[in-house]
Parts: sequence; C-alpha cells; structure tokens
Amino acid sequence: DPGSTSASVSFVGTDPDECAYFFEVRSSHACAHAEPHKPGSVGPGSIFGLIVIIAVLVYFLGGIFYNRTVAHARGWRQLPNYSLWAGIWAFICVRRPLSAPKSERYIP
Repeated sequence: DPGSTSASVSFVGTDPDECAYFFEVRSSHACAHAEPHKPGSVGPGSIFGLIVIIAVLVYFLGGIFYNRTVAHARGWRQLPNYSLWAGIWAFICVRRPLSAPKSERYIP
C-alpha cells in the first residue's frame, strides 16, 4: 500500500551453504524520488564548482601565507610549488613543434 506509513517485510529465501537469510522490506520512505531542479536554485554542479573554487583559493592563499611567513619568500617564489608551475610554463613555451627538423627539435 503506497499510502501506508509502516514497512512490509516479506521473506525471500535462504542459502544454507552460506547460512544467510534474505528478506525484502517495502516502504514508501525507502525509495523516495528526487525532486526536480527548480530554476533559480543552486544545483549540484554549482555546489561542486563552489567547492573547487574554495579549494583552489585555500591552496593558493594558504601556500602564499606559508611561503611568505615561514620560508621568507618574496616575489613569484611566494606561490605554492613555484618550481612546478614554472617548469610546466617553461616546457610549454620552449617546446619545439614536431614539424621542425630533428636536429632542431631537441636543442634547448
């Protein structure tokens, strides 16, 4: 009965080798349907985006604070993992195109 508030329990079977009993419980509260997204409200994608933005801000601001106060870094060296980001940027900027002759491709 969909309108009843109590759960109905029915016995399904046993597995004597595994010493297991299987029951089925049906209730209107067990599988409630999800409400549709209302226009103008915050959806799951927005929540995920906010969490990512906050995590990136904490990473950069916390790293800058630590590098400035504890490591006494100044300038670009304040950025967390500066050498990693600088290395990635250098790899992108200095990389030779694959269409270049082989002799030029590996020259730094």
